[in-house]
Amino acid sequence: MKWLNKIIDKNLLSIDDVKGRLSVLGLALPLFIENVGMHLIGVIRSSMSANYASGYLVEATTIANNLASPFATVLTLMSTGMAIILSIYLGKRKTQECGEIIGTATIGLFLMTAICSAILAIFAKPLLGFVGLGELTIDKQSVCITYFRYHMIDLTCQFWLRALTAALRVYGYTKIGMICTFVTSTVSASVQAILMYWIKIPLSVAPEWIYIFAPAVSNTAYIAIVVIVFKIKKLPFDFRISFKWLKNIFKIGAPATIAAISYTISSTITGSVCASFLGTSALLAKSYVSQLVYFVYLFGWSIGQANSIMVGRICGMGDLDKADKMHRQNMRIVIFSNFVFSLIFAVGGPTLIKYMFTQSMPNGPEILALSTSIVWIDIIVELGRGMNHMGQYGLNATGDVRYTTVVSILSCWAFAVGLGTALMFLFKNCFGWANAGLIAFWLGFAVDEVFRGVLYFVRWIKGGWRLSFEREINSIEKFDKSEVKA
Repeated sequence: MKWLNKIIDKNLLSIDDVKGRLSVLGLALPLFIENVGMHLIGVIRSSMSANYASGYLVEATTIANNLASPFATVLTLMSTGMAIILSIYLGKRKTQECGEIIGTATIGLFLMTAICSAILAIFAKPLLGFVGLGELTIDKQSVCITYFRYHMIDLTCQFWLRALTAALRVYGYTKIGMICTFVTSTVSASVQAILMYWIKIPLSVAPEWIYIFAPAVSNTAYIAIVVIVFKIKKLPFDFRISFKWLKNIFKIGAPATIAAISYTISSTITGSVCASFLGTSALLAKSYVSQLVYFVYLFGWSIGQANSIMVGRICGMGDLDKADKMHRQNMRIVIFSNFVFSLIFAVGGPTLIKYMFTQSMPNGPEILALSTSIVWIDIIVELGRGMNHMGQYGLNATGDVRYTTVVSILSCWAFAVGLGTALMFLFKNCFGWANAGLIAFWLGFAVDEVFRGVLYFVRWIKGGWRLSFEREINSIEKFDKSEVKA
C-alpha cells in the first residue's frame, strides 16, 4: 500500500471542524449512497412504467419531464448560493449569520417555486408544444399536460426541501439527507407499485395520477423528517428574509444556476431534436442511457460535492494553499473512478437496458440497438464530466462563478447542441448513416465535457479562484461595514 500513500496524502482528506473532524469521504459516501438509492428507485419506477400497459405512459411523462428539467434547475439558485456562502461563514464560525443565510434562502426559494410553478402550469400546453407534445396521440397529450401541471406543484415541495437538505449537508449531516431520501424514495416507489400492480388502475381512469399521488405521499414524509432534524440538532434558522443575504445569495447563486439552466435547456433541446428528427426510439434510448449512466459518474459527483464543501470551509478558515492541494488530489480520484465505472457500464450497460426497459416495448429492439451504439463513446464523456464536476464545483465554492458560467454556456451550446446537431445532419444526410444520429450527439457531448473540464482545470492551476474568493469576501465585508455606519 506504499504506492497508494504516494498518490494520496491522508492529511488532505480531512479538516478539523468546530464539531470534530470533517472528511471528504465522510461527506461523499453518504451523498453517494443517498443518490444511488434515490436514482436506483427512480430507475425502478421507470422500469415499472415501461412495463405498465406496454409503456403507455412513458412518452408522455418523458416529454413533460424534459420541459420541467430546465425550470427545475432555476429553482436551485437559492440553495446553490446559500451552500457556497454558508460553507464559507461556517469556516469563519459566525453562527448568527448562518441562521440568517439559511432562513433567507429557504423562504425565498419557497416563494420562487410557488410563482414559477403557477406560471408554468397555466401555460403548460403551449410550452409542451415546443418539446414534442404534437408527436403524441390526443389521449397521451392530455396525460402529458395533466402530469406536467401537478409535477410543477411537486417541485415546489421538492426544492424547498432541497434548500433545507443542502444546509444540513454543509453542516456535515450528510447521513440525514441519505436517510430522508431513502425513506421518501421508497415510499414513492411503493405507492406507485401498489397503484400499478396491486390495485391495477386501468388506463381509462386517468393513470397519470399514479405519478401525482406517489410523490405527494413521499414529500409529506420528507417534510416531517427534515423539520424534526432541524429541531433536534438545534440548527440556526432566522424566519426572516435579509436583503443583505438575499443580494449575496443571488450574486453568487445566479451565475452558477444560469450555467446549470443553460446546460439543462441544451439537453432538453437535444432531446427534442432526437424526437423530431430521429424518432421517439432515439429519445427513449437517450433517456435510458442517461438514467443508467448517472450511476457511472455518481461517485465522482459525490466527491466533487464534498470537495466543494471542504474547499469553501477551508477558504473561510484562510488556508488557501491547503484548499488548492486538496482540490488537485480529489481531481485525480474522480477521474480514475469515472474511468473505471464508465468502462464497466460500456460492457454491461446494454444488458441492463434490455432487461429493465425494452423487453415489453414494441420498439424495444430499436431502442436497444441505439443504446448499444453510444455506451463506448460515453467513456470519453465521463472522463470529461469528472474534470467538469470537480472544476465547476471547486471554483464555485470559492465564489469564482462568473468564469464557470461563461465557459459552461459557450461550451454546451457550441458543442453539445451545435456540434452534435451538425454531426447528426452530416451523418444522416451526407453519408446516409440513418442510425448514427444519436452517436453524433454523444460525440458532441464528449467534446463539451472535455472542453469545459480542461478550461476549469487551467483556471484552477493558474490561481484565478484565489482572486475571486478575496473579491467576494471583501464585497460582503464592505456591505457589513456600510450597514453598521448607517
